[in-house]
Amino acid sequence: MNKQKTFTLGLTAFLLLALNNVQAQKKTTIMKHNISNNAGLESFSLFNVAFTVTDLDKSINWYSNVFGFKLLSRSTFKIPAGDAEAAIIEGNGLKLELLHVPDGQRIEALFAAPPAHLVPIGNKSLVLQVDDLAQASRELEAKGVEFVWREQNLIEGQMLCSMIKDIDGNKINIFQTNTTFGPNVAPVKAVDPSILTNAHIAIWSEYDSQKRKVLIDKLYSTDFRLTDPNGIVVGRDALNEFITELLAKYPGYTFTVDGSIETHHNVIKFNWNFGPKDNPAKIKGTDVLITQTGSINSLLVFIK
Repeated sequence: MNKQKTFTLGLTAFLLLALNNVQAQKKTTIMKHNISNNAGLESFSLFNVAFTVTDLDKSINWYSNVFGFKLLSRSTFKIPAGDAEAAIIEGNGLKLELLHVPDGQRIEALFAAPPAHLVPIGNKSLVLQVDDLAQASRELEAKGVEFVWREQNLIEGQMLCSMIKDIDGNKINIFQTNTTFGPNVAPVKAVDPSILTNAHIAIWSEYDSQKRKVLIDKLYSTDFRLTDPNGIVVGRDALNEFITELLAKYPGYTFTVDGSIETHHNVIKFNWNFGPKDNPAKIKGTDVLITQTGSINSLLVFIK
């Protein structure tokens, strides 16, 4: 290899190395610039939600017993009215700051029953979300929590939630995650009331308990509740047993829809006939179905 060729190769390598160094320095400068820009408002995140309570110890215990919040810190600070206290509690990554001040005042308009609670300017409720609202609602009921409403859709087919109160009456709204709005959440399509009604009637006319059980598990919610003149039934298995006993008492009888189906929001109402083939309308009645996200959550039965 001659000296000119060697010199050319060496110069090329040097220029490439220098170019890489320049690009690396530019990249580092850009990264530092971006980091610097993102350290301000663009770096914000939620630290906690703060509200005043009547009794700090009782509130700490309530949030611990109901939601499993743990006490992180507790402190005292001075305000013109005297000594105030603050407690930071945390559960599932969410921090709450509970405050207690001397002579705290309750503004009744903020605690009005919905929807009147929306009128005053200010915070309305603490909003949480869970994967299975029915299960969460059962757990809250077992803990003796007071419900404002239970498992209702705020709009048709979406925003399924239960609202509860803490010991001071502060409202806590709990949504089922897959029914809320968001870029990755598809709207829940409302089920045709006639399809739901006919499926319901078919189940009550099915004499094979095993086949019926499969259909019940698909159509009724896990915490289904039946209120019938002959008693109250809770749960899918209990419903299956109830229908088995009913059909055993009236062999050969079947249910049919009588007339039109009425519906609004998540409520379906219709009249029915129950009887044998030669007298299909021997017994008459009315069913009122309460639905949630395509399932029947409760049934009210009236016999004429």
